[in-house]
Amino acid sequence: MITKKKDCQLECESDPNLFICAEVLKRTGYYHGVEKKLCEKCCDKLIKEFCEFAVNYHESSAREKTRRVVSIKPDKNQKKPTEITIIRYTDGYVSKIIEKKCLQYLKSIKIEKNIINVPKPINKKRCFLTLYEQILEGTNRTKAKYIFLAEQDVLYHPSRFYFIPSFDDVLYYQNNLFYCTEKGYLVPRPPLLSMLVTSRELLIDHLVNRIKAIKGGLIPKLGSLGYNDMKLKESEIRYYWTEYPSVDIRHNLNFTGNRESKDKDFYIDCIPFWGHYKKLRKKLSLK
Repeated sequence: MITKKKDCQLECESDPNLFICAEVLKRTGYYHGVEKKLCEKCCDKLIKEFCEFAVNYHESSAREKTRRVVSIKPDKNQKKPTEITIIRYTDGYVSKIIEKKCLQYLKSIKIEKNIINVPKPINKKRCFLTLYEQILEGTNRTKAKYIFLAEQDVLYHPSRFYFIPSFDDVLYYQNNLFYCTEKGYLVPRPPLLSMLVTSRELLIDHLVNRIKAIKGGLIPKLGSLGYNDMKLKESEIRYYWTEYPSVDIRHNLNFTGNRESKDKDFYIDCIPFWGHYKKLRKKLSLK
């Protein structure tokens, strides 16, 4: 739906072209109000507040399991990296249309990049062990200082790759992310492995320890690295915010299974850059 500037019920100076139901934010207790018509600037602001609320909510419980979990705001003065290395792991459980579109977006990023594709071996089953072995294989094929992880069914906004880690012993996760489901956009519970960027040495250390633990009989509760869910070495986790969100496409064949919310009010129709969820899913030949 389109709103005119004069109809925006919050003060703003931007060109309005989005509509959001503020009831979603009201349900979180973070924004109090009735349904409002908002311009793009106000819509973006409220969506960001909603995302930050969700992240902070999950961080409060995550602190019990990690040494430290903090959020990092984007630095507008930060320079873009001159070159990045991306390890893209695939398992074949996705339609060719989705995989093609996601890869096109990844390749279109205007940064010098080295994309290392690591497909799942045909003779290996789909599991955490295979997943970690794929990432480790890709990591061993590069000498880059920092590595971004990428999955076959995630649409990454370029701003995800503008981030440069400040410390080599920290696991950084992008927290500006949405699931794109049949019911709308949904904020996932962080952290997600597909949003990780960290130093090569730390990544290898975690992968080797996890692979060894799994072969020893331990089963991970989470795929993300850094959480002490397998009685392994902990690492500091930090979340970083990006200018625009990335989108995890839900298509019934995702490795992490179905991700839906029982509360319909936690779904969002439109998000910045990507637009309405129905139009996006239509482009990907999804319902």
